[in-house]
Amino acid sequence: IIENTPSLWPVSGYVISPFGKRTSPFTNKTEYTQGIDIAAFPGSEIKVSAPGVVEDISWDSFYGLRIVVSHKYGFTTVYSHCQRVVVEKDQKVTKGEVIGYVGKTGKATRYMTHYQIRIGTDFVDPVPYLNRISLDSQI
Repeated sequence: IIENTPSLWPVSGYVISPFGKRTSPFTNKTEYTQGIDIAAFPGSEIKVSAPGVVEDISWDSFYGLRIVVSHKYGFTTVYSHCQRVVVEKDQKVTKGEVIGYVGKTGKATRYMTHYQIRIGTDFVDPVPYLNRISLDSQI
């Protein structure tokens, strides 16, 4: 179970927007975000946080170029605002494999990855799932 739980930090960077309530950078109003924004250098590698299968690669006017990966035990991870993608739909991926590169697509205010974890249909805060050792070595 541990090996198949999304626990690897997808990007080497730092969290600029937490899960949950935040002030919108576009409207200055309070909004609810279903993931975290991790700021990183342009073109930094985005790594899949658990083994799985690429479920979707799509363009969204808000999230830009994004990758959706399905995992065992009902987990799904989403990686948004990509500059480019290096995987294909239905491709099997291993934990830590590079799936794309950090960009500023969609409504991104800076170079970052918007990272989400879903369990079934519910979005959850990714931070408790992420490996603390991995985080400390990346900052």
